[in-house]
Amino acid sequence: MSVGVRKTIDETAETVKAHSTADPVAWLFPGLGSRFVGMGADIIGKSPAADKLITLAAQKLGYDIHEVCFSGSGRKFVPPRIEAQVIYVINCAYVDVLRSLGRQPQFVCGHSLGSWAAAYAAGAIDFESGLEMVTAVEDLLEQRIPDGEQAMGVIIGLDEETVTRICADEQYVYLANSNSPKQFVIAGRAVGVDAALEKAGEQAAKKTQRIAGSRAMHTPLLADVNRELQTALARITIDDPTIPQMNCDTASPMHTAVDVRRYLGQFLQRPVRWEATMHALGDLSITQFVEVGAAAVLTGMMPFIDPSAKIETVSDLLARDETANAIDPTTPVLTDR
Repeated sequence: MSVGVRKTIDETAETVKAHSTADPVAWLFPGLGSRFVGMGADIIGKSPAADKLITLAAQKLGYDIHEVCFSGSGRKFVPPRIEAQVIYVINCAYVDVLRSLGRQPQFVCGHSLGSWAAAYAAGAIDFESGLEMVTAVEDLLEQRIPDGEQAMGVIIGLDEETVTRICADEQYVYLANSNSPKQFVIAGRAVGVDAALEKAGEQAAKKTQRIAGSRAMHTPLLADVNRELQTALARITIDDPTIPQMNCDTASPMHTAVDVRRYLGQFLQRPVRWEATMHALGDLSITQFVEVGAAAVLTGMMPFIDPSAKIETVSDLLARDETANAIDPTTPVLTDR
């Protein structure tokens, strides 16, 4: 960690301590992998704040958000473009429900796709601009990346040094996500990713598996897509965040519109250093975390990163919030995941 980043974290931590009357909390926003049939069932049709946002999204997108969220079972397949849009919409809907109940975090942080909802929660972008950018990213990925050329894979049970060495042994294969101790995502050219996964298995990894999809997210292979995204970003307004958003590459807080714009314009080709970012939030005096999304993806990682951290899903928080007058507890909740 650079001296400048360390100083920023120390100064921000002192500010949090000085202005917090309750235990400081960070909202965490999941990305791909957090969609399932029944997502958002605890707020859709039960919170005016959520319904208002979802109605706006449906008008902009031209399809029924309810149909995507509730029709079918399990993790039914939907096109990547729709999956990304719906995850963003539901994440933001939870933000609006929490805001309607007077809740506010000290920091926000998004994992990959979750960065857009985090920017919305931070006050850096408006909802429609975020939806436009999520759609632009998916359109660029679909247009620029041939099917089958790129891939991603997960490796569990090896240390970061070993995974990094395995990636270095293959051409155009990179460490994309450092999620938690001994849980990593690699990405790159499909042939190289398959070879790296095989080598990881030979070195006694507990699990190696290809991830569905054909995009080498968070690697230099997306540099061209990233440049076009920067052009798209120039069309939208980005404000200074009212709540600091974490940069998951440098594991440091962002306080200005310039910082947020730079991050959003680069993160597709930069690694997600999730474990380091969670530790940085701990250094910033954060003692509680809420996963603001439909699933419990990030919640499941946290005990491996910091067993002492307090974390809950937004659904659990809303279920126990006695002030949640916007939620009608008598309405049945879908539970089919």
